Amino acid sequence: MKKTIWTTVVAAAMTTTLGAIPAQATAPTSTTGVATATAAVVDPPLYDRTADGSTVRVNVLTQSRTDIPEAAAAGETKQNFDALPVVTLKVDKAGLDRLAAQPGVVSVTEDKPEKATLDESVPLIGGDAAAKAGKTGAGTAVAVLDSGVDTRHPFLGGRVKAEACFSPIDPDLGATSLCPDGTAEQEGPGSADVASGPCAALNACDHGTHVAGIVAGKGTGTAGSPKTGVAPGADIVAIQVFSQLNTADACGGEVPCIGSFPSAQLAALEKVLKLKQAGTPIVAANLSLGGGHYTTACDSDPRKVAIDNLLGAGVATVVAAGNNGYTDAVSVPGCVSSAVTVGSTTDDDELSSFTNRGTLLDVFAPGTSIVSSVPGGNYASKNGTSMAAPHVAGALAVLRQAYPAKSVADLVALLKSSGRPIIYTGATTPRIDIGAALGGGGSTPQPVGMTDFNGDGAEDIAISDTQATVGTDAKAGLIRIVYGGGKGTAEISQDLDWVPGGSEANDYFGETLATLDYNKDGFTDLVVGTPSEDIGTATDAGMVDILYGAAGGLGPAPPRPRTSSRARAPEPSPPRPPRRTTGWGSRSPPRSTTPAGRTC
Repeated sequence: MKKTIWTTVVAAAMTTTLGAIPAQATAPTSTTGVATATAAVVDPPLYDRTADGSTVRVNVLTQSRTDIPEAAAAGETKQNFDALPVVTLKVDKAGLDRLAAQPGVVSVTEDKPEKATLDESVPLIGGDAAAKAGKTGAGTAVAVLDSGVDTRHPFLGGRVKAEACFSPIDPDLGATSLCPDGTAEQEGPGSADVASGPCAALNACDHGTHVAGIVAGKGTGTAGSPKTGVAPGADIVAIQVFSQLNTADACGGEVPCIGSFPSAQLAALEKVLKLKQAGTPIVAANLSLGGGHYTTACDSDPRKVAIDNLLGAGVATVVAAGNNGYTDAVSVPGCVSSAVTVGSTTDDDELSSFTNRGTLLDVFAPGTSIVSSVPGGNYASKNGTSMAAPHVAGALAVLRQAYPAKSVADLVALLKSSGRPIIYTGATTPRIDIGAALGGGGSTPQPVGMTDFNGDGAEDIAISDTQATVGTDAKAGLIRIVYGGGKGTAEISQDLDWVPGGSEANDYFGETLATLDYNKDGFTDLVVGTPSEDIGTATDAGMVDILYGAAGGLGPAPPRPRTSSRARAPEPSPPRPPRRTTGWGSRSPPRSTTPAGRTC
């Protein structure tokens, strides 16, 4: 979690699409956070909104609940909370002035709807290793605050254990309820089920089911079904926090659309706290939604109080960073310093082109082309930081099962310290690795771009000497390896039995070198070009070999796994198999590199 940074009120435009919901909800306003300790209590754009006599819906954060009655007198109360020092009001300019003058008011921000923002991704973050170790998140639960869930979807296997709906109705904003019974609040079985009520006719409501499947899906073996989510043994608490928006101004495009009021999120976070206090083993609350552009922490946002309360009760609030491609900013509520803010990477550990990033980001997780459940028993692929965040929520469920005595803050710290650093302009952020976290974590993992043939976290160097004589073969060429951290040196030539080709005069072995993790096992591999290698009767045809990294350093290719009869995408041809492994007998057994299909 990020260190707390004292900030003042931030502008609250909530217009960014963080996931796969169609980009049609809510028109944009101001988006940049302000970080000055003397700024006004009332978000300045609100005065512009009310200058013509109009009213605006706002969330008022007070110092304590004893300040709420006086604050509520400034306007029409739209939402009360049981324990939070917050009230949602409809106010005019005079009401804003009254709130600004009240000593007990901390901030006044607009309550404007925000948008919602797997078989390869789970192994990538070590989920398969966790499952093999029996760590599936069993005995835990994750709250999914989203657009509802298809509670009878086979991928979720009847593990939706609690439901609620907070869906504000506001005629001035064209907002109607998505709760199945049509009310603004509904609790109990069926209250977050997208198969009934208005959501049954809205494709946009598929978002929450997709997120829930990433957290805790468990495959059924049917066609199109992913193998598993991150924590297939965890339960789901489904909470609907979206409203249907029915005006072109609100949607900014095709009508109807859906959006989530911050006040609905506050009510849902408060509900999560009550469930936790009542004994539901919730370890994380997932919010794949938000909007805006924030380069500094937005700790005057009223959601911080609720997020802090949950953290104190042992629940992490996991939030999508946003999909604007900002290089130095995230969306709200991801800018809240006590939230766990998640950006998106590809399966190749590259930044997803759309992901927000920067110093406010806590971790990365896969979020590109993620297949998960959607309503009606179906499956679909979606992109977004919305898909990355539930990987982290599921990971926390797995770690809670593995480390029941650790605090949730310690679990988040473990995810960070054991992750694979992704280095980019302005910051370095870890991509989570559950397998490493279950191994204890805390070591220095290999940063992206580091040459580390033996995986010890120290930089290694490969130097080609194409003019070297090998045996009696002049200019056959060889490669000298220097292992960092005092791990020794090695010379590699085609005279080694596991290196294809055999040394010959004027081969120039190692004329070109490149490094990458070709088989995605966490060790850097070395690509070697030999431009003058004879192939059959073709003189100087040239060849390229891959020398594979492993715990003992560069060595022979790992054995290829068996493949099933199931159709697969074509794979690159492997390098020539080694003839034997003389000289490398003490090496750790090569790792299997079984390819896996995509899952959540």
